[in-house]
Amino acid sequence: MKGRVGLRIRVGGRDPAIFPPEMADGLRIHARLTALLSKGRPRPTFLAIHAGQVEQFDVIDPTATSPEAVNRTFSAIAGRQGVECVALAGVLRANAGKGKAEARVVTFVEWADNRWWMIHQGFGPDNELLAVTTLIAEDGWPRPSGLGGWFSAARRLGLRLHLESTQGAAPLVH
Repeated sequence: MKGRVGLRIRVGGRDPAIFPPEMADGLRIHARLTALLSKGRPRPTFLAIHAGQVEQFDVIDPTATSPEAVNRTFSAIAGRQGVECVALAGVLRANAGKGKAEARVVTFVEWADNRWWMIHQGFGPDNELLAVTTLIAEDGWPRPSGLGGWFSAARRLGLRLHLESTQGAAPLVH
């Protein structure tokens, strides 16, 4: 069903070496993600980062889910109390210029005040990394199409995802 979103959720402590306070650069998440290219193409994952913990949400079957339902779910995750920022990281289809989309390694971070940061890299046939493109939000810059706006949507629509823990902590980011 296109309106339902199946999620696999893992929760762990927030390691300041991987998830620094304020998520000032986002590069640590991206470095962890690109290190996985030697094992194949990392699937997209959505992170909700709190003061003391990180929650990783993996969409189980994105092809069976509408993009609108996924974005609404991401907004509900962002709307939860205590979420400082969220990040979408993995191999995504991204605009490569001249109206052409290609698979890229993408890390997109958004804070509750709607600031955002993004890096994306292309890769070759053997998963070797190519050039880096980094975008940093500035006054007047629109967000990349299809990414972000999750905190503002949560506030506007009153979305909150309610979760209860049933298991202990697990390793995060794939």
